[in-house]
Amino acid sequence: MKNQIESGADNLKGLAESCLKMTDRLLQKYRYRLAGTPECRQAATEIADDFRKSCDSIYRYRDLTILTRDRNFMCRLSDSMISDLCAVAGDHGINLKRGPIPFGGGGTDAAAFAVAGIKVASIIGMPKGIISKGHLYHTSKDTVDNIETDAVRAVLELATSYARKVDNEAREQISR
Repeated sequence: MKNQIESGADNLKGLAESCLKMTDRLLQKYRYRLAGTPECRQAATEIADDFRKSCDSIYRYRDLTILTRDRNFMCRLSDSMISDLCAVAGDHGINLKRGPIPFGGGGTDAAAFAVAGIKVASIIGMPKGIISKGHLYHTSKDTVDNIETDAVRAVLELATSYARKVDNEAREQISR
């Protein structure tokens, strides 16, 4: 196809991150309306701050992986968020593997959050090996045509289900 836009996964990632940020802001606003006391507002803020996630390079459903370590294996991501996201994935029949980015394999945007001390998890949908057959990321084949609909659907279902879980936990804390 002529005139294809390269970096399809990056463009999709930007859209997904925008949706997650918008959801986070809406959840915070909703919680503030419900909360009457400073203690409730503080609890809601802490839960909303936990809702930080990165989706990077979502191409193939079979490669969906929640990263345990990022930035060349050197940066640990949030164990609690990883466990929660894996549980939500299991509840929805989403096949989500766990694994690190190997040394030499680079990193995702989530690493910057983790280094800053912010709880974060990262989901990728591409092979994690340094050398992989059919590598798409930042190549001329990095187009929207090479992104599997099932992979995007699974990540969006996971993100919205996780947001609902966080919201339900906030409602429980606020109602106490």
